[in-house]
Formats: sequence, structure tokens, C-alpha cells
Amino acid sequence: MKKIIITAIAIIAIACLSFFVLDVYNDNRLVAKDSLPKSIVDFIDTNFPETNIRSAEIDFLDYGVWLEDDTYVEFKWNREWDKIERHNASVPSQLIPAGITSFVREKYPESMIIKVSIDDNRYEVNISNNYIELIFNKQGNYIGIDK
Repeated sequence: MKKIIITAIAIIAIACLSFFVLDVYNDNRLVAKDSLPKSIVDFIDTNFPETNIRSAEIDFLDYGVWLEDDTYVEFKWNREWDKIERHNASVPSQLIPAGITSFVREKYPESMIIKVSIDDNRYEVNISNNYIELIFNKQGNYIGIDK
């Protein structure tokens, strides 16, 4: 009987701990601007001076920041951005390799870059008007269109 009680307590403890761990690591929590790392606030203030932070969340070690103009910026654990999405304006050119901005300007002169995502070895760029995703390597050289 004692073994059954100890086993039951152990199972309940493991289940409770599992739910706690899942809650901590999978829960997006809203954070105040004052709680954001300084490097993230500085990045936003420098590259998006015309708008302010509306809200932010943390998901484990990654941050997502929404600006008042509906811009969304995602930051990895190391506080470097890995996604910028805008609806009413282009992504600031100083954040994109020159080869990418030149390519888009030349091949799609009526479009603007509205979304940029960085993977380990490439940039994924969405442009307005055509709503296509262009793929570039880390150096900014065109690879192709994502299908």
C-alpha cells in the first residue's frame, strides 16, 4: 500500500511539473516597454523613429514587438532581429543588404519591400504589389522565387 501511495504521489508530481514546464516555455507573455532589453528599444527607436512601441511579448527567449503603425519586429534570443513586417511602408533600407534593395528596385520598380525574414543562410523578402517571396543568400545575391 505504501508503494502505491508513493507511486501515485510521484506520478502526480511529475504531471504537475510537466504542466508547469510546458506553461513556462510555451506561453507568450505580454511585456511592458520598460521590461524590454535596451538593445531592442534602441533598435526600434533608431530604425523606426516615426512610430512608438504599442505592445510586446516574450516567447521563451524570443521577443515580438508591435509598433503603433502596425509594424511587427521579431527578435531572436540574442536580441538580433529575424523578421520585420510592415503594412503601410517599406522595411528601412539600412536593415537590408544593398544587393537586395538594388535587385528589387531594378526588377520590381513599383514595389516596396514589406517583409524580411532572416533564416540561417538566407533572406526571404516579400514585396508589395506582386505579393511574391524572393529568396536571397546572406550576401544579398538573388537565388529565386519561393514557390
